[in-house]
Amino acid sequence: MQKMFKKSKKPATGEMALQITSMADIFTIILVFLLKTTAAGISSVSPNGGMTLPVATGKIIEKDTLTLEVNKDSVLVDSKNVLSLSNFEFPLTEIQANGISQSLYTRLIEQRKHRPDADRSSELLVLADESTPYSTLKTVLASAANTGFVDLQLVVVQTD
Repeated sequence: MQKMFKKSKKPATGEMALQITSMADIFTIILVFLLKTTAAGISSVSPNGGMTLPVATGKIIEKDTLTLEVNKDSVLVDSKNVLSLSNFEFPLTEIQANGISQSLYTRLIEQRKHRPDADRSSELLVLADESTPYSTLKTVLASAANTGFVDLQLVVVQTD
């Protein structure tokens, strides 16, 4: 004969402990990410070539940073023409196999060498017309990243 055993339930005590350790870790990671990505700086720059910058809001911090401008007809580094574009398009011979612009890469390497803090400075302000195609912006950013500029900041117009 088989005996059937019944599991007895323990009476609920009414107290429940909330485990928030994992949640605190997640919030800490999110906080660090947001602090890093929202630290914005701006220089007193004015775009060349009649470009229209995108509009955004945010806190303004003045910095002296190298600027890279992309407009319909050219790419400029510190207001000096680096490369001529045709309706935001790079010449076919300009793009390397890894997706960077050779002329822009060369100019950014030169600029980086002439900066007083060339080893530490990795900031670059990128001014691009709001109608700049993604492929053009991707080539510009890839060229900058390959020269060691990893703190890339896209400049936008602040509304009041």
